[in-house]
Amino acid sequence: MTYVARVGAVVARERPDLVGRFQLPSFSTSNPSFLAGAWDLLNLAKANWELLAGHGLAGAQLDSLAAELTRFEAATEKATAGRRDKVGARAEFRRVTSLLTEVVGLLAAA
Repeated sequence: MTYVARVGAVVARERPDLVGRFQLPSFSTSNPSFLAGAWDLLNLAKANWELLAGHGLAGAQLDSLAAELTRFEAATEKATAGRRDKVGARAEFRRVTSLLTEVVGLLAAA
């Protein structure tokens, strides 16, 4: 991705309308924000591929970047789903614990 941004910066010297547009996403942001920025960069590169290719960027590099972003996106979604499931399981555990405590209290009172 860094290479795409660097080649884009070189191309922008010839195309003023592209100045500042080939920016790397922040690596210190959330995964969804990072992915949005990365996909924006990739889509911009695809839209200007002929210009980038003239400066050494191969189409295979864009395909590889797209594949890696897809893998990262899937891993992020899987992790998010895992956290969501854990939160749901914790809530269910609390509910069952509360019911058991109530039943034990009833049995102890009998």
